[in-house]
Amino acid sequence: MMQIRPEVLKKLREDYPTGCRVELVQMFVEPRKDMVPGLTGEVMFVDDAVGIHVAWSNGSTLAAITAVAPGTALEYVASVFNGWQAVKTGSQVGWVSGEYSEITSE
Repeated sequence: MMQIRPEVLKKLREDYPTGCRVELVQMFVEPRKDMVPGLTGEVMFVDDAVGIHVAWSNGSTLAAITAVAPGTALEYVASVFNGWQAVKTGSQVGWVSGEYSEITSE
């Protein structure tokens, strides 16, 4: 299980305060037709698992997932046919590319 260092969470909350405007650059999981690059939104909050929750201008409310440090161990959930792996940190499930991760028995 991954532990988020308090200083990392504090910095992320400073960088993305409530009300901050953000722009979608890319969807790394199966793209949604309503979530296109250039879409803007307003940060609602940063959760304890470093998800940046955004109210998008199209009416969606989705969390943006941040990167984790190389070597960080995450709880494995499942794999999908396209090479992505579902992982869990805290109560949040996210996706990581199989190109940049490996499943171990640890």
